[in-house]
Amino acid sequence: MNPNANTHHHHPHTLNQHPNQHLNQHPNQAPALQATAANNTQISGGRGPAFIGHTNIGANANFAYNNFVVNLQTQTTPTGQADRRLRRYAEQFGYDPSKENLRVRRNDYVPAEILLHVCVILGDIEVVKLLLARDGDYEVYVDAMFLDGWSPLHVAAMCGHADAAAALGRLNANPNLPATYRNWSALHCAAFKGNAEAARAIANIKGAEVDIRAYDMWTPLHLAASNGYTKTVQVLAGEFHANLNAKDNGGMSPLSLAKAQQKKKVVKILNEIRDHNRSQSNVSIINIFE
Repeated sequence: MNPNANTHHHHPHTLNQHPNQHLNQHPNQAPALQATAANNTQISGGRGPAFIGHTNIGANANFAYNNFVVNLQTQTTPTGQADRRLRRYAEQFGYDPSKENLRVRRNDYVPAEILLHVCVILGDIEVVKLLLARDGDYEVYVDAMFLDGWSPLHVAAMCGHADAAAALGRLNANPNLPATYRNWSALHCAAFKGNAEAARAIANIKGAEVDIRAYDMWTPLHLAASNGYTKTVQVLAGEFHANLNAKDNGGMSPLSLAKAQQKKKVVKILNEIRDHNRSQSNVSIINIFE
């Protein structure tokens, strides 16, 4: 199946109307984040189902989601108290003010997980915390897979929201969860977009695997190196000691990919890190025999 195809034919609108959502083909292409969640069986609350019924949010909800997110992304600073902003987000979604439960729409059920994705895209950290508070009013699954197979942490990585990624990590988001697309982890997404700060935040999450493999055996460092993202390469290889010799299915390492793509600055950085690692290893060996 084509990973770029929208399998939900009931509505054509997607989030790729906004610049933050444009993705290139692998290694310079990935599918646009899409606002569809039909028949997603991975949605559940911490203490049971997040809402009554199936997960199809309906064509009207898709349309509202797309336009709502695109419009709000022009706002750089969230205003008002977090709970008020959450209610405003829900109302924009088609929430019925006569209903106390923010999940309820007029003709469907909107789970709080959708609002979580919205808040991550907007970078509204306080509302993310509100939705995921352990003693809060919402049963939200932090790793809910919406948007054609992306979790909130994947979305934070793609959008470059390092603070949101760190907050999700503190709230037990799984940093190694594979997306539907090529089994990418959140760290793959950050590396693909060259979002160095988001990559650092994700790599700092407990249990994060810096050398995690995608289906083609690419590590996050393969993606960052082949695309020439020097800062992200420095974070992955310099700070978190990503494996410089990891081979993909074609036998290519991050360094060989950088050379093939003529990313001279990345080649220089990787060579310097490799030489530093070797010198440190030699010092350790000398110390053993002293």
